[in-house]
Amino acid sequence: MELIEAETNKFAENKISAYFETAADLPPKSRLHQWSETTVAELYRLIAVMILMGMCVRGRVDEYWSTGTLGMPGFRTIMSKDRFLLLMRFLHFVDNDSISCRGPERKLAKIKPVLDHLNAAFKAAYTPRREVSIDESLLLWKGHLSWIQCIRTKAARFGIKSYELCEAVTGYVLNIIIYTGKEDRRGRNFEPPACRLSSGDQNFAGKNGCKEALWKADTVVTFPLSRGKT
Repeated sequence: MELIEAETNKFAENKISAYFETAADLPPKSRLHQWSETTVAELYRLIAVMILMGMCVRGRVDEYWSTGTLGMPGFRTIMSKDRFLLLMRFLHFVDNDSISCRGPERKLAKIKPVLDHLNAAFKAAYTPRREVSIDESLLLWKGHLSWIQCIRTKAARFGIKSYELCEAVTGYVLNIIIYTGKEDRRGRNFEPPACRLSSGDQNFAGKNGCKEALWKADTVVTFPLSRGKT
């Protein structure tokens, strides 16, 4: 969270200072005049607000702070609407100047620290049983991205596809790979998603049998994993 705090404040400072370095000054009524540096405690409140938004769906963002019949007073006690919009505008996880990768890796470079942290936390928090499943998931998204997928059999239909390694009994997620477009399967270092999901941790490192023969697109594959060395 300290990294998110630092990068968010840095990104906001760079964006706002850019207005004063050119002739295009900030409009008098711009919300950016209200910006002040955020803190770790405030970022936790921001995450709490986003979780509540997923549980109590409204048609527009401003409806969460409405004072009418459908209003939700709890949101106003956590954070003001203007502060929420400011934080969402400047929320940042990595320094843009430090991004040097190319190709598919660049597409997720801005959120890679968060993904790596979540995958590590998933593995550290729970020891899975031997039976696991690999499946694909679709996160609803209708914005502009080059890797948006259309899967008509899913409830969302349009969105961001991911491959997930889950415990077959409880459904606990152990690892996630976000799909960013078709990869070059002719490359010497190509690994199918099944192998990448189950690699990198001795607690559930698959044997060579998990290679491409076990991976079939658009299906659920369940197989026991070795807990010893492969």
